[in-house]
Amino acid sequence: MRVAPKIVTCCVLLGLLGFALVIVFGNQGLIDLYRQRGTLERQLAKNERQERANISLLRRIERLKSDPAYLERVAREELLMVGPNEIVITLPHVPAGGKDS
Repeated sequence: MRVAPKIVTCCVLLGLLGFALVIVFGNQGLIDLYRQRGTLERQLAKNERQERANISLLRRIERLKSDPAYLERVAREELLMVGPNEIVITLPHVPAGGKDS
């Protein structure tokens, strides 16, 4: 029994089309690859931001350890500490743009 060449060609083309669909849409196909690349790029950008934040914190730690004037400024501004023989005067809060009534 002899198969017509058109049928063989059609079957080969359908097989190639199915194979192409699997490559593009299948598990770990091209679409998944592009999605994974996007995820990787976002994660790398996030890692870079975190690295810059870490470097900034390390610099601040070193400065706190080695610069007494900086340490004093941070203690006063962030921890509201005062030095010996200093008096704290608290002023009433006046809303911006408002009149003192």
